[in-house]
Amino acid sequence: MNSSQKWLIAAVLVLIVINIALMVVVWRGHSRMAVSPPIHDQMRRPEITGRSLIRDLAMDREQRDQFRSIFEAHRRTMDSLSMQMRQVKHDINQSIVLGDTTDLATRNSELFAIQQEIELETQQLTKRLAEIATPDQREKFLKSMQGALIRNRPGRMGRQGQ
Repeated sequence: MNSSQKWLIAAVLVLIVINIALMVVVWRGHSRMAVSPPIHDQMRRPEITGRSLIRDLAMDREQRDQFRSIFEAHRRTMDSLSMQMRQVKHDINQSIVLGDTTDLATRNSELFAIQQEIELETQQLTKRLAEIATPDQREKFLKSMQGALIRNRPGRMGRQGQ
């Protein structure tokens, strides 16, 4: 056997080992995906959800209908504000990359205005929900909100970095 044949055999063996190693890596990743829950299930969502609020406050039918109407209007407004925020953040990144400081200042002002609108919309939702609740339900609602705020404190991350 000459040296070129030895090199060819060695190269083939190396390629076979690499191929097997890659197959093992892919297979392990595939099997982990089958066992792991979907990403949206892994995310912690401590905020108060509509269903849990209806259940926890024991709302009657009229309150549930009002709640759903209020919440749907809120969701449409928040979706619109979220799209605006995404666009402004994209524009901010573009201004940063292009070095346009004048546009960056303008875009940051737009971003802060949208963030303020989001906060005010959330406060209005809370106000409208409190208006349809009985005094007992308002007390339960306040406790639920405090619990969500405690679990969602800024700066506190879980072990997964979420």
